[in-house]
Amino acid sequence: NLYYYYYYLVKGIISPAGDNYKKKGLIEACHRLEMARLATENSDWISVDDWESQHPEWVETANVVRWQHLKIIENNNDDVDTVRFGKRRKLQQNKNICQSSSYIKTKADTPHLNLLCGADLLESFGVPNLWKPEGIEEIVGRYGETCITRCGGDPEKFINQSDILYKHRKSEGRSISNHCVLIIRLLCDDILISQHRLITCSLVVFAITNMATTAR
Repeated sequence: NLYYYYYYLVKGIISPAGDNYKKKGLIEACHRLEMARLATENSDWISVDDWESQHPEWVETANVVRWQHLKIIENNNDDVDTVRFGKRRKLQQNKNICQSSSYIKTKADTPHLNLLCGADLLESFGVPNLWKPEGIEEIVGRYGETCITRCGGDPEKFINQSDILYKHRKSEGRSISNHCVLIIRLLCDDILISQHRLITCSLVVFAITNMATTAR
């Protein structure tokens, strides 16, 4: 429960991957997008975003996370220069990539964006040449990642062996950082796990949180 990490979960975003994700057996993005929308149509906190799936080429996860962050700023930061932001966003859409997040400025009360993933994605950070180091650093360091653990896995060991993940696992003065959070799976049921894999296959899921006013 994210509440016990001093955060309130306020919104979830599902971002289906595009057709050029090149995963074996992956159905067309339009069908995955529609299934995600149907699955969440009665939810008052989960939404589906089609930005990633509409691109003709594969979009790196770091760019998707950055795009979602820009949308949060647009919706929550009244001080943003909307004309300049609109031009930047249009340029990013045309180029299908967000080149840099260094110019992004947020207010203190802007909700925090976090990438929600499974243990497979977390462990894929260690596969040589699969991820750009700067992409991992941006995802975990600037935004944060919450990983749902896998039964029988040892994510703590993997994190401790990764320079980037270990750096963001702890934060000064606190026992845990919001940049690299583990949700421990208590129920190990192969059928339920398979269903979970089917539901979350090829989706980028984000958890948007606000910090609680009282620590627990």
